[in-house]
Amino acid sequence: MNVVDWGKKVSFEKFKSKKNLFFFIVLLLLVVLRLGLYLNADYFANLYGSYDDGHYIHLADELISGNWLGDYNATTLSKGISYALFLAGSYKLHLPYSLSFGLLQIFAAFLAAQCFKPIVKSQLFFSGIFIFFLYSPITFMDEYSTRIYRNALVVPVAVIIIACTIGIYLRRDGSIKKFALWMSGLVVALPFFWYLREDSIWIFPFVAGGLFFAIVQLILTQQKQQPVIDVMRRKIAKSFITKILPKILVCALPFISILVTTKILVAINDQHYGVAMVNDRSDGEFVTLMSYLIRLDDGTDLNQKDNKIWITRQAVKKAEQVSPTLQKMKVNTNWIFTDSVWATADKQVSGDYFFWGFREALKQRGYYNNNAEQTDNLLKKINHELSEAYREQKITTKKEFYLTKSGDGKIFKDFPGVFNLMGVAIGENLDYGSYEQGRNILYSSKKDRKIAEKILDHSFSGRWQSAESEPISPPIALTGRVANRLILVANLIKIPIIIISIFGLGLMVLGSIFSKKQQIFYRDHLLITVGLGLTYIVFLFGVAWFCSFGETAQIRQYFMRVYTGVGVSIMQFIAVFSGLHFVKLFNRKKIKK
Repeated sequence: MNVVDWGKKVSFEKFKSKKNLFFFIVLLLLVVLRLGLYLNADYFANLYGSYDDGHYIHLADELISGNWLGDYNATTLSKGISYALFLAGSYKLHLPYSLSFGLLQIFAAFLAAQCFKPIVKSQLFFSGIFIFFLYSPITFMDEYSTRIYRNALVVPVAVIIIACTIGIYLRRDGSIKKFALWMSGLVVALPFFWYLREDSIWIFPFVAGGLFFAIVQLILTQQKQQPVIDVMRRKIAKSFITKILPKILVCALPFISILVTTKILVAINDQHYGVAMVNDRSDGEFVTLMSYLIRLDDGTDLNQKDNKIWITRQAVKKAEQVSPTLQKMKVNTNWIFTDSVWATADKQVSGDYFFWGFREALKQRGYYNNNAEQTDNLLKKINHELSEAYREQKITTKKEFYLTKSGDGKIFKDFPGVFNLMGVAIGENLDYGSYEQGRNILYSSKKDRKIAEKILDHSFSGRWQSAESEPISPPIALTGRVANRLILVANLIKIPIIIISIFGLGLMVLGSIFSKKQQIFYRDHLLITVGLGLTYIVFLFGVAWFCSFGETAQIRQYFMRVYTGVGVSIMQFIAVFSGLHFVKLFNRKKIKK
């Protein structure tokens, strides 16, 4: 009997081992396929876009050459530096851009799965989470995959930050080593993300909230086991000092890393250009001037009638009346509204296009030409004059609500439009039908093509077009066609995923209310899920607020599709938590039987 039982046990172990080996091979093939799609993708860019694609290629080229960000001009400090650092770093490590980008995406998907390890015991479910993020439809959309632009890094870095925050919270009772290991991911990723895009602040509340609740739970757990402070003996519990306090202190590191990174970038820019700032879209005299002009009451009802106009022509004229320095630029500022590419038919400029127009107006007067201090002093002088005018009530501010220093203001009648755009974004995040790969041409001069091919270690042969050459229409590569088929597959399975997520979320809520034995388990997951949901809403609200200046419904929808891609990843985290509770319900039934 014992021999038979033993024999059965050995056979079972062999079967289990073969099953695991087969499972591992399938998983490895899926990873290799995904990496192959990155390595052989048709990447594209428009290097004539000096403020966008071309901006980062040129910054990376200067970084590689050891010139920091190169000569000071209108674009040098106009955007965050992270994407340029990634391009330059890949080159310095002798890694093709396609490989470094693909590895980053794979690493992000792995972390997304790994963060659930404390609550996911099934290897099948764990691997499913990994593939769920690795083959996320947003990672196939051209704006977030094959365009050589900063949006490509938004999704993987945001996923890393969210995964690390969740990983820290779920491991709060574990060893300090594991706690610190996950914290190190935040220390690196958070400042990188902070200077990737100017709207990166949306992720800050989730990280701060996650770490705060981790600390609270640590203290409460300690208090149940042993009072943190013994009032009678006037002493702090030793276990708190040795186990809890180090974790609390470690929680400050991600925010310290942002401060340190900021200080370093400010110091370097001050040394190279004589201006102490990271970029002039988030701090410095330029953004201060834009905020003054955005808030200036022009005495008309143009802003109330049309919230697409952030800075009216009338507002600039009024500013010129109280600023002698700005008055001297009258011809140039007038050009922005009449003859620039951003001017509308009614001689206005929509959204933040005025920012770029004003940079060009300054260039026309000889600024932004390796004279950073002179440019900064001019802006400072204009700001002083406008500040005094505001103080003396010569000009006044509009009665509007403002989210950021450089963002447009809104009045009550504008909010339905913002909420409508949030609905559009949710639709885009749920319906992948508009996602695709297909753009595959590099638009650039011959010189810039060579620079791009050098930095990216990627050939654009047969897919390059200059401004002077005849238009070309290269066929979509096999990788692009495969990507589009995978997007269709994701679109087909989204309905069952949504149903499972809603059902699982309901179970999570019920469990957190009625479960006695596992109430902490349910409430932990509900807290994280609610945090993700609130983060998603805050994120969409900020993007919708900004993108409402789109001139047509089609443009606004395009904006919401392009700028809210990371919302798909946030939804995926929510879906995993909800799916976990859905699966848990069926496991319970099996145990009862």
